[in-house]
Amino acid sequence: MIEDEIIELIAEKCRKNVNSITLASRLEELGIDSMQAIVLLYDLEERYDIEIPTEVFESIECVGDIVAKLEHLRGSEASP
Repeated sequence: MIEDEIIELIAEKCRKNVNSITLASRLEELGIDSMQAIVLLYDLEERYDIEIPTEVFESIECVGDIVAKLEHLRGSEASP
C-alpha cells in the first residue's frame, strides 16, 4: 500500500519509528524542512516513476498530503 511505503520512507529519512508517523503528522513536526521535503519528493518521483509538479511542493504540509497527491498523480498517469 502506497501509504505504508511513504511512511516507511519518511521514517527512514527522519530516523523515526514507523509507528510514530501517521497521515496527520506534519512535516515540520517530523523535522523535515523545505529542502528536505524537496529531496523526499524527488525520491518519491524516482520510486514511482512520476513527475511531481512544483506547485504540489508548496501545498504539502503533512504525510497525508503526500499520500493524496501521489495517489492522484499516479491515477492521472494511468488514465488514457
